[in-house]
This record gives sequence, C-alpha cells and structure tokens, in this order.
Amino acid sequence: MNCADFGPDLVALALGQLPAAEASPVEAHVAACAPCRAELAANRRLLGAARGAEASDPSAAARERLLAAFRDERDAAPAPDSPVIAPPPRRSSRILSLVLPLAAAAAVLVAVVLSSRERPAQIVDGEGIFHPDFEALAPGVVVRGEFAFGEGAEIEAGESPVTFRLSLDAARGATATDGRVPGRVELKLLAAARLRRSSANAIELCGGTIEVTAGPLAEPFTVRAADGDLTAVVRGTRFLATTADRRLVVVVREGKVELGRLGGASETLGAGEQGLVDAERLLRRPADAGATGDTLLTPRARLEVDSVTGGLPRGLPGGLPGGLPGGLTGRLEVGEGGPVSILPFDDSEPRFLLRLKGDDGRAREVKLQRNMLRATPPGTGTRVWRIEPGRDYVLSIDPAALGLTPGRYEASLRYVSYRGSEGGAEWLGVAESDPVPFEVPAK
Repeated sequence: MNCADFGPDLVALALGQLPAAEASPVEAHVAACAPCRAELAANRRLLGAARGAEASDPSAAARERLLAAFRDERDAAPAPDSPVIAPPPRRSSRILSLVLPLAAAAAVLVAVVLSSRERPAQIVDGEGIFHPDFEALAPGVVVRGEFAFGEGAEIEAGESPVTFRLSLDAARGATATDGRVPGRVELKLLAAARLRRSSANAIELCGGTIEVTAGPLAEPFTVRAADGDLTAVVRGTRFLATTADRRLVVVVREGKVELGRLGGASETLGAGEQGLVDAERLLRRPADAGATGDTLLTPRARLEVDSVTGGLPRGLPGGLPGGLPGGLTGRLEVGEGGPVSILPFDDSEPRFLLRLKGDDGRAREVKLQRNMLRATPPGTGTRVWRIEPGRDYVLSIDPAALGLTPGRYEASLRYVSYRGSEGGAEWLGVAESDPVPFEVPAK
C-alpha cells in the first residue's frame, strides 16, 4: 500500500471510527511517514474546527451533493437477498460508509470550506525544521517541498536559511511588481530564526530575523512578535523583521510597512527606513545603505589596538622593544535599540571571528579560541550575557597566538549569533566592527 491508499483511513482515524484491528497498521504507517502524520494532524484540526463552528444549515446545492453521495453508496451495495458475492469494499467509500448524521456531514463540509483559507506552504529553497501543533506528533521533522502549515505549527531554520511560500488571496486587479506576485508571500528565515503561524494571514516571529516578500494582497499580512503585541502589517512589500528582548525591528526594502502596537501607536515606514517598537518606544530612522540587517537592535562592535601593550598606528615604522606584538581588545556594547542578551564565548561553537587583511592583500578569517585570549572571557559557564550600559562584553586578544607572520594588518571583529534559546530570547544576527590597523613586528 502507498500513502494514497491510507487517505480514507486517516480521515476515519481522525474521526475515531476506525476499528482497533484496522487502526494498528495505520498508526504504524503514520509513525514512520512524515507526510501522513501531517495529513492526520490536518484532519484533526479540520474536525476540531468543524466541532467548534457555529451550526448552520447547508445550502440547497451542498445538501443535494451530500444526499447524492449517500445515494451512490446505497445503490452500490447488493440487495439483501442477492446471491451475488459482494466485492471487497472500496477503500474510498470508507468515509461515507461511516454512520454520520447529515448534520455532522454538513459540519465537515463547512469545515472544508473554512480550511481552504489555510492553504499549505511550500519550501522553495533550503530545508526547514517543522514543529507540528498536534502534541502526538514528534517535533523537529525536516521538511522539503509542500507541507501542512496550519495554525499553531512552527518552522525554523538551522545553520542555513530556508525560504518558503504561502499563497493567499490577491488584491483585486493587481499585477506583478518587481518580482512580487499578487497573493504570494515568501518568507526567508535566516539562520536559527523561528516562526509560528497564528492564522491564515498572520505569523508570530519567535526569534531571529526573517525577510518577507509579499505581492499585492486582498487582506493585510501581519508579522507579530511572539512575546508581545508588537506588529508589522503589510499589503505588499519587501522588508526584514527581527525580534529579541520584547522588541520588533523592521527594515523596509520596498513598499510600506505599518509598525506599531496592537491598539496603540503606529508608524508607516517607507522604503529605505527602519523602525523599532517596544512597550514604550517607537523609533524611526533611515536605514543604513547596503545594510543586510537592522542596526537599531544590533549591538555595537569595536576593535581597538591596546596601547598599553604597544600596538602601533598605521604609518609608524618598526616594532616594540623585544619584538612583542601589540594587543587587541574586542568589545560588544549596547546599541541604539537598548540592552540585548547574547550567547557568550564558547570554544565548542565559535561565535567571535577576527577578519584579517595583510599588506600583501591576502584576507583570512580566524575563529577565536580560548588559547588566543589573554584572559578568561566574560560569562564563562553562563547561558547568556546581558549587554547593558556600562556592561560591555570584552575580549582581550593576543596577536602572538594567531600565528601571524611579521607585517602590517587590518583587522575587524565579527560576532555571529545563529543559535538561540528555545524561547528565542537572545539577539540573533551579525555585528562587525570597523577595521583597525595593527602590526606584528619582526622578532
């Protein structure tokens, strides 16, 4: 049997009307088949919606279709006194052969119509990690292609971005503009970003950064911070959205984004602008030219030549007495958006990198390890480090431990946070300092 053969049984299982003897092989198949697990979860959501929906009489056309289906099932059965041996029951007839009152069948029909508004999602680039909303299904299923992305379900990116597509109702008379197709919403989750679908036209950003590309839509599409009432609402645009520490930041590439709080203040941002909203503030700024993410929430990164140990500014000849190289101090400090929590230094998962470029034009990137530091890094043994005013995150780097040949270099500090906590509390993104010159003198 293939997955298609199990379709009617999945509906019967969701209805709770599959005999135990027949349920066992179906449940065994579902346990080993992710698409059928997703279909079973969708069926249960559908039936839950039907039970919770207000009772209403079906239309005359719907009633006639239901009655015709029951008549077909009745007429297909042999007469009671017929000596003809009946063929095995058709699996496709299982749903209608269940003893359901007409009212229940009508409720299912209404639920089917309602559920059509929650169209499936489709992975168009990368792989997503899918977390169904039904507790009986195992979370963390890697998905590709089309998948059932209903209300309450979550998807996240691993170390690589993933892009998926939703098909919604298009604005009347709309045409494609700058590659944005009417009714289509593409969501690109950057590394470690995670989001939850809260309705057909709304998602909750649980952590990290997403890039949203939306064609003209009939109804507004809303991105909401999962830990508050902060929202970004669009009808067709391209923008970045980032959340951390109960703040929502957007950077608008094209079109317009309405950023604000539910029932509170809002600002409509245009292309080339960025904004931040939290419980108290609503900031609006020009976006940095060529920026790949937000600058409002990003901590400031600095790299300084340690004058105490004798770093040399560019242009001065020679080295230090005894041929010792100068030291470098890397620093993350609070940005304009306020305090954020970061993941501290960890040898097993390098997050701090030193980008180097020598006078010979050769560039290299060094992942900092503890043996390259002059002192124990802050927050050792802790889960997070909170960057606040007066509480910078400081690393003292020993150039002698970097294995550099004598010469002049330009260096910049790069902090990459791509893995957050389950709640997405930490800031996820990239912060990089301006380059600074330093010298490794000859011995």
